Amino acid sequence: MFIDNAYKMSYNTIEYIDMIIDYEMADENAQLAARIYAERFPNCERHPSSKAIRRYILRVKETGSLLRDMRNYGPPVRHNVAKKKSFGCLMKILGF
Repeated sequence: MFIDNAYKMSYNTIEYIDMIIDYEMADENAQLAARIYAERFPNCERHPSSKAIRRYILRVKETGSLLRDMRNYGPPVRHNVAKKKSFGCLMKILGF
């Protein structure tokens, strides 16, 4: 059975929230956030790279969504969302 790599390699919601927390702890430095994540979760199967964290943060800022839309697989769908407003709302929800 064929399993789509994009789906297989996705992180779950908790892992994404941990990435946001680490990104904020690192003063919005993706490389430092990746190191913090690896230190916080040493027994994890995989750790996100700084590139993965940057891409994820960009997606949250652009779309306001934590997860990828897997219904329409292909290039990510971009919505016209105010970057600062959506990211700021997410940070308020998470208590930052």
